[in-house]
Amino acid sequence: MILIFIVIAIVVSWWYYRSTQPPVSTRQRLALAGLRGLSLAILLILLFNPILHFFTTSRTPEQMVFLQDRSQSMVIITAGKPKYNLWQDASNLAAKAAQDAGYTLTYRDFPEPGYGQSTLLVPTLQSILTDEKLQPLSRILLASDGYLKDENLDAILTSPVPIDVIIPENPATQADLAIDDMQYNQTTYQQDETPIALTLTAENYRGEATVTLQWAAAQELSQKVDFSQNPIQQLLLSPQFITSGLQQFTARIWADSLQEASVNNNRYSGAIQVITARENMLILTDQLQWDVKFIKDAIGKNPHWDATVLRYHKGWWLGNTSVELASYIASAAVICVVNSQDLNFDASQVSLLSQRVQQGTGLMLCGKPVPSLDQLNPATMSGISRAFSSTFTISSAGKEIDIFSAFSAAETIPPVTYWYTRPRLESSLLATINNDRRSPAIVRRVFGQGTIMQFCFVDLWRWQLREGDSGFSSLIDGLFQYLAATSTQRFAVQASQPAYFLGESVDITLHAYNEALQPVKNITALAEICRGDSLVVADYFVPSADGYSISLRDLAAGSYRVTATDDASGASDSTAFVILPQSPEVRDMGINDAMLRFIATTTGGRVLQDASFPQAEISSSQREHRIPLYRKWYIILLFIGGFSGEWLLRKRWGLL
Repeated sequence: MILIFIVIAIVVSWWYYRSTQPPVSTRQRLALAGLRGLSLAILLILLFNPILHFFTTSRTPEQMVFLQDRSQSMVIITAGKPKYNLWQDASNLAAKAAQDAGYTLTYRDFPEPGYGQSTLLVPTLQSILTDEKLQPLSRILLASDGYLKDENLDAILTSPVPIDVIIPENPATQADLAIDDMQYNQTTYQQDETPIALTLTAENYRGEATVTLQWAAAQELSQKVDFSQNPIQQLLLSPQFITSGLQQFTARIWADSLQEASVNNNRYSGAIQVITARENMLILTDQLQWDVKFIKDAIGKNPHWDATVLRYHKGWWLGNTSVELASYIASAAVICVVNSQDLNFDASQVSLLSQRVQQGTGLMLCGKPVPSLDQLNPATMSGISRAFSSTFTISSAGKEIDIFSAFSAAETIPPVTYWYTRPRLESSLLATINNDRRSPAIVRRVFGQGTIMQFCFVDLWRWQLREGDSGFSSLIDGLFQYLAATSTQRFAVQASQPAYFLGESVDITLHAYNEALQPVKNITALAEICRGDSLVVADYFVPSADGYSISLRDLAAGSYRVTATDDASGASDSTAFVILPQSPEVRDMGINDAMLRFIATTTGGRVLQDASFPQAEISSSQREHRIPLYRKWYIILLFIGGFSGEWLLRKRWGLL
């Protein structure tokens, strides 16, 4: 319809200028009629608000990405040449076949910039899959030795695009011994035997080899290994570390007079945190009753703790030997006092106990409140001296402490023997006795750097007679861990492991808890990473699923110390880790055939035995275009230009 009106506008414009006064040439009349027609046509466009509507069709061939491994392991010399040369001929043939089949081929190298020289495929794969310029992406062609260092391979194995792999022949026939893996605990104690498990392999060699483990100065273990029957051997060595702190050690394998393909994989280093001694848990009692026995048994299930029981009877006794209490109090991480009736402490012992708790030693009080400990007791006697029997209920404040979840999980807790007490104003009531006064059952008090937990009853051990000892042991273990954690220990930083290979990511976590051991949120903590006396990195922790964390890359070999400091409270903690001088990449001698085949099979790709690909499909896509002409600035500009141009020409030619 609008086209009809535009034609009418042009006709009207010409009719208007069929003759002029004064007369002008035909060319001038055509120019004026054209400008008048343009103005009228644009005016009609603006009145009718038309939308220009059309479609365009584009044809796009399928794309293929050729991923080339450029990690450090690909430059290892194999058969006299760098390892990446093994892929050269096969890669060239595959690339030509892909182009002949009609694919648009894009080359990408991995690892991505910023990830060092480790074989990290996941970051590059994720970048490719989200790159709109590479769509539609049909296949990925992988040229790699398969020794991936990604922590999680899920992104690779769940790739929506098939991954084809190239596995060339490995011409290496030279003998090679290697330590493929080393497993050990991250911490140990002085003088304890520490098992270190080694996985050893021998390629193109059948005979004996020697394995040594070296640590500290002149400390060494040595053992022979026979590969005559099996090229893969497991070896367990158990050194004893004398010096505390972070201790490095190195395992080495060799065979006399053997010329190996590479000696880079003959060594494997590690580090372990050696703790000075086990923490001592001290139990003080006036009677060797069942509560004492079962508390001691529960403590004994934790290999980090040693439990000592001292009995009071006109002095303190360890078994049948009279001892001085002061030395035991001074070395205890947690002290548990179980009083049935007659326990007592002199003034010097009370002073020492008070001093130790203020410095961070945890104190657990069970049974009848001890009069001489009134300055420490979270609850004091109410004036009724005899004991009663009843059950108890955890309060809302008690439910905030995770370790008391063992009570809520229990079906029934038998009645306990309790005493009437009154809580101090500065104490927290965590549980109450089910009696008419709702008297205190469990009370907590913070005293200096330490925490005091008072159970105003005994006979809790009967709980495990009904439901087994798992709940009781879990409660005691949790309580002693809770009491052993001072206010400074509730702000703790740690590295995910004591030792890292060169190029590995270093993950450091920070945990912050309040007095109820609930995680503290909105911490602003600075991490300072030092190598020797030099500050290497200073950055703030960021929230994570485990609390707060920071990740570091590309650190040089050496020993490091991390110090975390909370800006608000000033709480601080530190830990140490080691960057070993060896990169795991230099140990990857051959081709990880099994991993490459697994990737191809899982993603629906192929192991290329020849250089053929299915013909690429050409995808067509139609795109709709809608242009609202009345909204375009240049339409307005044309109207102004046509109208102004006609007016100026009319004036110049004497028509105005």
